Amino acid sequence: MAIALQTINNINALGIGTSNVMELLNQAADMIKINFNLPVVDIYLMTEIRNEHTLPDLVRETAYQQLPQVTDLAMALPVLAQQKTLAVLYIHAKPTDVFIYEDVHIYYPIASQLRLIIQNTYLYEQMERAEEKTNQLERLSKAESAVSLAQNESQILEAFVLGVESSKKLVITLYYITVDEDNKPAMVVQIAVWREGKIYSQDSLPPRQYRIDKFILSNIWLEKPNEVLFIHNIYTDSRVDEKSYDVLTEIGICTMAFMPLYGGHRWQGLLTFSWFKEHEFSSTEQFILRSLQKSASAIVASRRAYVNTEAAQRETEKLYNASRLMNESEDLQEMVEAVAYGVSVPAVNRIIMMVFEYGSDDRVASMWVAANWHSGQGDPPPPSGTYYEEDALSDWSFLQTEEPSFLDSIADDELPMPPFVEQHDNAFAVLPLWGKVNQIGALFIETDRHHAFSEREVHVYLSLVPQMAIAVENEILLAQAQTMARREQLLREITGRVRGLTDANVIIQTAVRELGLMLNKRTFVRLGHKEKQP
Repeated sequence: MAIALQTINNINALGIGTSNVMELLNQAADMIKINFNLPVVDIYLMTEIRNEHTLPDLVRETAYQQLPQVTDLAMALPVLAQQKTLAVLYIHAKPTDVFIYEDVHIYYPIASQLRLIIQNTYLYEQMERAEEKTNQLERLSKAESAVSLAQNESQILEAFVLGVESSKKLVITLYYITVDEDNKPAMVVQIAVWREGKIYSQDSLPPRQYRIDKFILSNIWLEKPNEVLFIHNIYTDSRVDEKSYDVLTEIGICTMAFMPLYGGHRWQGLLTFSWFKEHEFSSTEQFILRSLQKSASAIVASRRAYVNTEAAQRETEKLYNASRLMNESEDLQEMVEAVAYGVSVPAVNRIIMMVFEYGSDDRVASMWVAANWHSGQGDPPPPSGTYYEEDALSDWSFLQTEEPSFLDSIADDELPMPPFVEQHDNAFAVLPLWGKVNQIGALFIETDRHHAFSEREVHVYLSLVPQMAIAVENEILLAQAQTMARREQLLREITGRVRGLTDANVIIQTAVRELGLMLNKRTFVRLGHKEKQP
């Protein structure tokens, strides 16, 4: 009996300050085995053996039974708490021993003590979980408050730093997702980056946008827009496709989390969390990131709506200013300058207006620079009045088009470039100017660096094209009318000077002389007698 009391005390000491019940039961089984010199002692936790057919699902009382997998006799003692079986203590006898009923009085108190340590362990585990839950809720409350108060993309990212366990070697990136006409994701646009405690906004970042099907692991996170995707190790996770693997390993990223931002049945954006060393996501971290997803989607949707409203107002102002300046323009040069200053895209450094001249076959025979604008950066545009003849036009067919074109970088295309294009990596736009019958010219907008024309910029430029085309056509018609009027005036003046003359030779000489004076050109006529016929 002394051994039993000592064993009970030792088992009681095991259950202090730990929540690992399986570890405790293994230690208790070893202690009982050693103290009573038994061949085998097993303790089965009922939550772990529900699918084990060799043991009863419930043991309500002490039982002796011959186990099928061993040849010795075993005593089964239930570990009960309020008529619920928590565990089963199996005491195996030596081959030469036989259990008697009095043995129950020795081992039953030990089973009762096991009940106490199991209950205490569960209680300690519940306390730990409650403490962890309290900590999670406190951190979540701070992060949710920061997200809800965020007024721009930088503050959104700063709020999410509160949701991660470690910010070392971490980069958080916010992307906006643009959709196509069918409301399906089309492009991923980088908006802001948090790195090493610093925020880099869109203004300070190089322009980066990706087709949705080219973006890393988009095939996974697009399918589950309401779930956060955790990739613990890029190198070992089977979900990482080959292309994404190559991109991420080249950058040096090891661990990632993807938080799709989807709300109101519409894609808003994406948050990515990237660690440059292996990072183990804690349960608290996963809980916080998952809990923040809905509020982040809502705040990003609100932010995008605000940004779009502001952009629409700026677009309206630009359209109004550019249109007003164009209306006040006295010639095409001032009109091109009105477009440059009215739209005001910082990346654009040259604008060239080309006007076409048609031949007798109704094909473009030549083109000339009618007006230009230069920001002062990069090479200047060709001077106004520069002509390009027919033999040089065949390679510039992209200027003769019905549809406008916007190219982010010349390096991304193999179009032959005309001589008025800077011969290095840049972006440009071609806006065709159409009259009532045919294309009268094109407005060429150029940058001296890579530039992705935004939807707003494209919309403003295209909105001004009809007004500019009318002005160019009117300018051409006015020039033609002035030319015709000048010709008629010349004819009237020459006719007036030769009227009253009777000598044919004098009439011809006078007409040629007057024509030369008016045109400021050297003119002459050759007079002779018609040879007599035989």
